[in-house]
Amino acid sequence: MNFKTILSVSALALLSAAAPVSKDVKTLKSECQAQKGLFINKSNNSDYVCLQPNFNEANLDNAACINVSEQIFCINPKITNIEECDRSSDDYVYEACLDRFNKISSIAYYPILSFSKKDEAKFAENKKKCVNNLGIYLEWDDDKKLNACLYPEFNFKSLDDEHCVTVTKIKENNIPLHGIKYCVVEDMTSIPACKKSHEHYNTNGCSRFLDAMASFQAMDISV
Repeated sequence: MNFKTILSVSALALLSAAAPVSKDVKTLKSECQAQKGLFINKSNNSDYVCLQPNFNEANLDNAACINVSEQIFCINPKITNIEECDRSSDDYVYEACLDRFNKISSIAYYPILSFSKKDEAKFAENKKKCVNNLGIYLEWDDDKKLNACLYPEFNFKSLDDEHCVTVTKIKENNIPLHGIKYCVVEDMTSIPACKKSHEHYNTNGCSRFLDAMASFQAMDISV
C-alpha cells in the first residue's frame, strides 16, 4: 500500500468553499486565509480547522501535523475548535484529532508520527505495563517514538480483529513464549500501519516495522 497520494487542487478549492457559516467562524476563516492557511469546515458539522503550510508558530513537536503530497501542514491550535488537535490541551489525542478531521475533509494525506515530552512519559508507562503483562515491547533503536506492544494471544477474546505474528527467539534467554502468537495492543502502539482500526493499517508494512524493531532485541517476527 502506498500512503503517499496526490493532492487535487480542485478538492482543496471545494473544501475551502464551504456553505455559509456563522459570523464568528467566518472571521476565523478570514484570519486563517490571511495567514496563507486553508480553512476547512463542513456545513453539516460544527468542527473546523485551519491547516497551514510551514506554520510559523508550530513544529512537529508542538502541533498536530500531516503530510499532504510531500508538504507538511499543521493545524493552527488557535483556529480550531477540536480540542484533540491542540497539543497544549490535556485532551490532545493525535488519532482522535485525525478521526474528526476526516469527517470534515477528504484531503488525501498520511500521518506524521511526532510526540511531545508528555507522550514520551506515556511511552515509558506503556512499556512498563506491557512487560508486566507478559507482553513484548518493541521500539526503534534510536527513535523511541516508534514503538509497539505485543500481548500473548491468550490475552484476547478473539483474534479476528487483531494483527498477530509469530515471535521467534534468536538467543536462548529471549522473552517470547514458545508456540504462542503475539498480537498488537493498539492503544500501546504508535504505528498506524499496525492498527487494524486505523485507515492506514497495512499488514505487510506493519510486519516490516515489527520485524525491524524485533531485530534490536535479537528476535524474529513472522506472520
